[in-house]
Amino acid sequence: MKKLLLGLFLLPSLLFAQYTPVDKSEELKPINEKELQPLTDYKNTIRWNLTPMVLFGSRNVNLGYERIISDKETVSINVGYLEIPILFSSSEQIEYVEGNRDRGGFSIFMDYKRYINNRNKRSAPEGIYWGAFTGVYNQKFGNHYKVTIEREDDTDLTGEADINLAINNYNFGLELGYQFVFYDRFTVDLILIGPAASIYSGKLSGNFSGNLNESEEFRDFVDKIYEKMPWLEDSINEDELYAEGNSTNFSVFGGNFRYVLQVGYRF
Repeated sequence: MKKLLLGLFLLPSLLFAQYTPVDKSEELKPINEKELQPLTDYKNTIRWNLTPMVLFGSRNVNLGYERIISDKETVSINVGYLEIPILFSSSEQIEYVEGNRDRGGFSIFMDYKRYINNRNKRSAPEGIYWGAFTGVYNQKFGNHYKVTIEREDDTDLTGEADINLAINNYNFGLELGYQFVFYDRFTVDLILIGPAASIYSGKLSGNFSGNLNESEEFRDFVDKIYEKMPWLEDSINEDELYAEGNSTNFSVFGGNFRYVLQVGYRF
């Protein structure tokens, strides 16, 4: 009986001796709070957008700057020189005279990105993200052509044609992409999906010498403008394109899509 009473007396002491306090810092985190591997604390990235150069030629240069504002958010701006190719290529009867007209323009875009941390292993700016962007493309170019149309009845047509276009394209859209970070310094950013609502506004003009408007061959050639820019059909009467010296202003609402490949350096 004495041994039993002694055991009951010592039991709380033995249980307390086996108890180890739990460090609250070691408690499990909620399942939706994923611990991210931190990157080196570089807040800034300078970037080179390769997309315009790949699409339109080596004269197109676009540079950008990205800033981290939290462990899952960044903002950025891109500015560049934009020079698009000729409106359409030449044919055997219609020769494009390169260099007779200036071509050029610019682009300015701003982005907000939010990184999906519960899908990423590391903090911003690495991983999958969604975001919003706004920006404008400004473009102008003039195409000068020499035209020689031979006919079987010897009523050959010769002349020259200028087709000029100045356009502003305002964009508002959403984006989904992924950014890679290598060695904590170098980045590759891919905007994979970027639908946008767009407003096109500008001026289209045509000047023709000779009796080119009488030629069905030349009218077919000018019709290629609509194949390149079908959104013009809603704002410009087709016959206006054939009126010598005519200038037409237009404003059209439409859609656009943005793809981006850019490389960067963090600092």
